[in-house]
Amino acid sequence: MTQAPPVGPPPCARVAIPARALVVLCGPSGSGKSTFAAKHFSPDEIVSSDACREMVCGDPSDQSVTPQAFFLAHTVLRLRMGAGKLAVMDSTAVEPFARRQLVAMARLFGAPAVAVVFTVSGEECVARQAGRGTRRVPEEVVLRQARALEESLPRLSREGFHAVFMLGPWEAANAEVARIGR
Repeated sequence: MTQAPPVGPPPCARVAIPARALVVLCGPSGSGKSTFAAKHFSPDEIVSSDACREMVCGDPSDQSVTPQAFFLAHTVLRLRMGAGKLAVMDSTAVEPFARRQLVAMARLFGAPAVAVVFTVSGEECVARQAGRGTRRVPEEVVLRQARALEESLPRLSREGFHAVFMLGPWEAANAEVARIGR
């Protein structure tokens, strides 16, 4: 005898974040990382590569200042980690080398690194950007980011993260973030 499927929405994803963790948000531009960060973390906990670009040159989408923006972002992350605070890196982090730097930084400070991966298709990310106004990332860049993340997903669990949470669009919008070990 088969049972009827459950009625109602699926249960929410529970994302457990240790109090002193370095949280790495991973996903293509337009996947919902910044929205998720703003919903679940305080502004002082979030280090955004776009915000760092804006601080450096006044334009959050100016890719020409990416090295300087990441120098600033990593400096702020190190300061927060050194103070024993939670830090959330809001960048694409779709390439393994970018994530390796962040995992190494967390280890340096004796803190766990937690990956929150946004599994949104490149096509959906491109469509979401239509409502972004002037902060649109070119379609070919978004699709390249989505491919890079998809190609690295099978190895992600071996990159040294304390925990990896995979969130599709529904899970990201309805996730519960729990702080553990305060």
